[in-house]
Amino acid sequence: MQRTLTTRWAALAGAAVLAFTGAALTAAPAQAETRAWSCTKGKNPDSGDSGGVDVYATCSASGNRVSARFNADGEHFLVCDHYPNGYSTYARLTVAGNGTATYYSSGSGRCTDFNLSFDEGLAVSVEVCTADTSTAVCSGRSSGGVT
Repeated sequence: MQRTLTTRWAALAGAAVLAFTGAALTAAPAQAETRAWSCTKGKNPDSGDSGGVDVYATCSASGNRVSARFNADGEHFLVCDHYPNGYSTYARLTVAGNGTATYYSSGSGRCTDFNLSFDEGLAVSVEVCTADTSTAVCSGRSSGGVT
């Protein structure tokens, strides 16, 4: 639902700019993912959260990297974007009983920290993608995390 509302808002905002300025807005061309990307996934016990297990996914190519990591201690979700492709890194976090949520990085060269809160002992999985486009490279789901 949020994506639909965001998409509608963007379309309305674009139409308003077009009507106001008479100038056409052009979308950035789709970023073709031609590099050979390598993705890794994993988990490890969280030393600061008894019973917690961190889970991560990372994709890299030619010195570029995108990653997502759920840290059980404090329930932080980090989405890192070190790929200057003009798009934000896109990551999905799934927590048992809470569903799946989508998070975006705040720009290339940065990690964005989402401070979350969940009950203890819930299963967690993550996935990271180079962008929210049809040509994006995605890590696939990395599971085994525990809040």
